[in-house]
Amino acid sequence: LINPTYYYSNYEITIDCVIPDVPESVPTLKKIHVPVGRETAEAIAKDVFNFSEIRQAWESEDGRLEFSDVGKSIVFEGLYDIYYDCRTKVALTDWSEEEAKEAAEVLVARLEAYWEMPTSVEHSFKEFSEDYDRFNMSLPVVGVIVHYGQSFQGIGLGGEAYFDISIADGKAIYANIHKPVVEVEGSDLITVPPLEAVMKALSRESAWRDLGVHDHTFRPRTGKAKITKIQLVYYADETGRSNYLIPVYYVEGEIEGPSQDHGYTTTVTMREVVFVSRRRP
Repeated sequence: LINPTYYYSNYEITIDCVIPDVPESVPTLKKIHVPVGRETAEAIAKDVFNFSEIRQAWESEDGRLEFSDVGKSIVFEGLYDIYYDCRTKVALTDWSEEEAKEAAEVLVARLEAYWEMPTSVEHSFKEFSEDYDRFNMSLPVVGVIVHYGQSFQGIGLGGEAYFDISIADGKAIYANIHKPVVEVEGSDLITVPPLEAVMKALSRESAWRDLGVHDHTFRPRTGKAKITKIQLVYYADETGRSNYLIPVYYVEGEIEGPSQDHGYTTTVTMREVVFVSRRRP
């Protein structure tokens, strides 16, 4: 780790992370939608997510499929875009993260058998977190979420590139899987170096709004900024307007400064994304 100090505008900035070495350009990635047929979707529901039968089914004009069984439902927006939820959840009194990971790996292996089109986006285990029932807050923990990170040629994916599976007693109770299938269309130049991205993040020259995320979090306009993460990532646009994965810097840190009413000193978390090019995509 390195801890250089910089001064920008009204901030004293400490870089408490590695400043990444970035290439001159990154591949331009176009997302390819892979539809799923009714027969394949039903097979996945039964073989991977343990549906005993398809009790109800809905199909929309855009190819979206939704099935339900007793206490569970699954939605297919495509072969690589699946949302599953088990509505019958109970409090866990004991759990093992490693056993949850093993169960998730079995589910992923079964699912991969149905993924016909190869994708150069890779997934790997990232971390665990506890799962709570948002409809019944009296339940403490209902499952262990196994989070997978996704990447293309070593560059991580963010935004709607979810790959999360919640396990309870060896079975999936929730899954949110969006694994992009991509093709390369040329390259995007990187014209903003990492430290400039930090300055843009502090100035709120953010790409969030362009990517469909609205951030109205208060942030002190003066004070001390500690930057704890600078990453080059591809971001999956949440507006649905773009068929491309957008290369951005993800900048995370803390800012300590006057509160909104200047009555005391406060510390807030900063999470910003900044375009890697001065020319917006």
